[in-house]
This record gives sequence, structure tokens and C-alpha cells, in this order.
Amino acid sequence: MRRGEGQGSHTPRNTGSGSGFARKLAAMRESCQTFAPMNVVFVLLFVIALIAAALKGDVKTVGQGALDGAGSAVTLAIGLIGVMSLWLGLLKIAERAGLVEKLSRAALATRADCARRLFHQVLVTKSETSATPEGDA
Repeated sequence: MRRGEGQGSHTPRNTGSGSGFARKLAAMRESCQTFAPMNVVFVLLFVIALIAAALKGDVKTVGQGALDGAGSAVTLAIGLIGVMSLWLGLLKIAERAGLVEKLSRAALATRADCARRLFHQVLVTKSETSATPEGDA
């Protein structure tokens, strides 16, 4: 069986182009197709807003609001990308140092103790309920 063929293979075969650019482009197209229903929702929202603005006579206001919203979204995205890059970098350093594994072991060790402390009343009530026979209640 050749590479790219077989059951469950979703990666396109390299058809002679020497670079992996064609494969990456095909993978991006495939991933974009999975979000098509969400794209339809956003397009419908935009079209409905334009129709409502046209009926009301405020197309310029709606257009200006859309541009202002897009500018705010870009500013927010750039800020979030910076914060995300920082934390992903710190996590990668911690992962290479073995800190992530140590933290996960510590979290697993204390999970039961934390649950016991947080939900003490629930556990006590449940144990009292299960200790009494059903006919006595």
C-alpha cells in the first residue's frame, strides 16, 4: 500500500510537486470545510443586519459599526495571541524540564483529599443515608 492510501487516510497524496506546500494547502482547505456551518451563521447574521439597516435607512451606521467591531476584534486577537504565546512558551519550558509531569502527579495525589475537604457534608450525608435501612425511613 502506498503512502496516502488506505482506510482512514485523510491526508492527500503528494502528486509530484516536490514540496509539502500542496499537502498543507489541501489540509487547510479540508479543515476549513469542517467549519462551514459556522461560516454560514456569520454570513446570515451579517446579511440580516444589512437588510434590517436598509429597511430602517441606516446602512452607513451599520457599516461603520461593523468596521469598528472588526477593529476591536483585531486588537483583542493580537493581545490574546501575545498572552497565549507567553503561556505556551512557559509551558513548553516546564514540559522540557519535567515540571509538568511532577505537577500532574502532585495534582493526582491531592485530588481525593481536596474532594474530601470540599464535599465533606455531601459525603457525610450520603454515608449516613446509605447506613440506614430503607424500611426505617
